[in-house]
Amino acid sequence: MSGGGVTRNNLTSIGDALLATTDDQGEEEDQHQQQQQQALSTEDGAMVKHNNGYVATNVDIDDVANNVIPDGMNPVLDNVVASFELCVNDDADIIDIKDIAFKLRNCEYNPRKQNCAVIRFTNPTKATCHIYRNGKVMINGAYTIELAKKAGKKVVKLLRKITHNPSIKFNNFKVENMIASVDVRFPIRLERLAHDHSAYATYEPELSPGLTFRLFDPKMVIMIYVSGKISFVGARTLEDITKAFCSIYPLLTQYKH
Repeated sequence: MSGGGVTRNNLTSIGDALLATTDDQGEEEDQHQQQQQQALSTEDGAMVKHNNGYVATNVDIDDVANNVIPDGMNPVLDNVVASFELCVNDDADIIDIKDIAFKLRNCEYNPRKQNCAVIRFTNPTKATCHIYRNGKVMINGAYTIELAKKAGKKVVKLLRKITHNPSIKFNNFKVENMIASVDVRFPIRLERLAHDHSAYATYEPELSPGLTFRLFDPKMVIMIYVSGKISFVGARTLEDITKAFCSIYPLLTQYKH
C-alpha cells in the first residue's frame, strides 16, 4: 500500500488487524479521563463527543446526503465477513474436516496452519469458506450479503453430496463484519486531523499510510488516506455504513489539502 490508497486485496487484512484490538486497550486512565472532558463540535453538528472517548453521530442522514455529499459519492461494499452453522441431524456433532478436504477438489486442509478446511469459490461468489469441526463456517471475500449467503448454501449443497447426508442444513446466518470504501475526491490533511481529534484519531505514518478514526455510534473503524480514499471496517449493516459516511464527510471537508 503506497501513496495513501487502499485496494480490495488488502481490505480483509486491514479489518482483521483493526478488529483484533479492543477499543480502549492500551490507553492510560488519566488520558482517557481527560479525553472524556473534551468536546467535539462541527459547524453542522454532524458529530458529538461521547463519554467513552468515541464519537457518536448526531445527524439527519437524509439532510446531509441531499445537501452536503456530492451526487454519486456512495460507499461501495468490498468485503462481507459472515458466519453460519452446519446443522446435522444425527449423532455426530463433529464435522470430519479431513474427510471433507479429501473428497472435495477445491478444498484445502493443513492442520499445521489452521484447524479448519478451506473452500475457495471463484465465479460468481469469489468467497472463501472456513469450515470448523464444531460445524461453524466463516465466509470471507463476498462483496454482497446475498453472495455470502449463496456461498454458504453452496457449501451445504457440497457437503450433502459428499456425505450422502441430506439432513445437513444452513443455520443461523449472521453478518460479522462489512468493509466498504469511498473516494471523497479531495486530498486530506491527516496530520492536522489527527492533532485536532486525537481522542479518536490515530495517525502513525511510519507504520501505516492511513489514519485510524473510531466511531462509537455506529461502532466501527474508519481508515482515512491522504488521497481521499476512505475505508469503513466493522459495520454490521449497510445503514451503519451510510450513517458513518454522512457523519464523517462534513468533518473531512474541513481538512481539505
